[in-house]
Amino acid sequence: AKVHQPFMTDSAILRLAAKQNG
Repeated sequence: AKVHQPFMTDSAILRLAAKQNG
């Protein structure tokens, strides 16, 4: 995650990955 993008947390990334996986 980037400092200027606190909303993009690891949890969010995992969520997006799960969505892409179906």
